[in-house]
Amino acid sequence: ELGEFGPALELYRQSTGSSGLDGAVWRRIAQCHQRRGEAAAALEVLRGVVTREPEASDLDSLTYTMADLLVTLKRPAEAARRYLQLYSDWPDRPLATAAAVQAGNLYFELERYADAYQAFAPVLKLEPDETTHARAVLALFRDARTAEAERATKKFRKQFGRKSSWLELFQLEEAQYLLAAESFDAAL
Repeated sequence: ELGEFGPALELYRQSTGSSGLDGAVWRRIAQCHQRRGEAAAALEVLRGVVTREPEASDLDSLTYTMADLLVTLKRPAEAARRYLQLYSDWPDRPLATAAAVQAGNLYFELERYADAYQAFAPVLKLEPDETTHARAVLALFRDARTAEAERATKKFRKQFGRKSSWLELFQLEEAQYLLAAESFDAAL
């Protein structure tokens, strides 16, 4: 029946004793584990698929799924590296931009702002999402790269308009940086 992943998984397990199972079966096994909330098991199966099929046409998709599973397993730094691997290995594939943005978001949440900006930067021309662009600017401010952040703010203002609520946050970030640098007059 649809949605009965336990019995399906049991049938797949019975067939795993057979030699020469094709990759599609292993992918279904991983999918069953994932839908049952068994992220670690799904990840392990997918790692096996990648090892057995290093030239598979869907390696980008498998890599993205493995990164998603790492997020589920609360391993964000490893997930970010996996997303960036996808972007690096297959920059022209449909998932590449989304993978770079995911990596940037994870690094931003980990407060690794230099890494976040490095992940965001190559895809900003392709990514229309205002939040992604804003996080890139914030990453520059929080990495104390104020000159670059100011240029990025101007570019952001031009692209998204003067009424964007992000602009106020950029001003606050700049003021906090100036206060930390004890440039009190400039912070005002």
